[in-house]
Amino acid sequence: MAGKPDDYRAMEEAVYRRFTGSLQAKMESPDLLLIDGGLGQVRAAQKALERAGVSLPLVGLAKREEVLVLPSGERIVRPLDDPGLRLLIHLRDETHRFGLTYNRQLRRRKTLHSLFDDVPGIGPARRKILLENFSTIEEIRSTPEEELAALPGMNRRAARALLEFLASRS
Repeated sequence: MAGKPDDYRAMEEAVYRRFTGSLQAKMESPDLLLIDGGLGQVRAAQKALERAGVSLPLVGLAKREEVLVLPSGERIVRPLDDPGLRLLIHLRDETHRFGLTYNRQLRRRKTLHSLFDDVPGIGPARRKILLENFSTIEEIRSTPEEELAALPGMNRRAARALLEFLASRS
């Protein structure tokens, strides 16, 4: 079945990318890697760590059961009121909340981004500058041409084209 999500492959890829390339250079290595999921996700993460040449303690937190899972398959059951388990559950839940918020922002930006697709003189670099500096189209519309032109990577011609384009859409 093409197009069906593969949670294990996604986990492996996310962990691998975290510990290789530019992210690895920008972020300190953690003392422990907490994975959201059971044995399958933990083993996918372990595979990614091995591919990346990283040795790091790893534990999964299986959601429904709130059980800790080690790469060996060992399950660690703690009472639900255990302070350590509560902390791990809280970290997982906050990570979910952050991830959902981030993905919503990306979808909103993508919608805004697509509006710029037909604006002459506005390519990916200028789109990025606009998205970094403005929260709404109304904000851009109300910004004077000179101010838009003064943004890094913008010029008067691009600012005028953008404002004319937005005026034609109102």
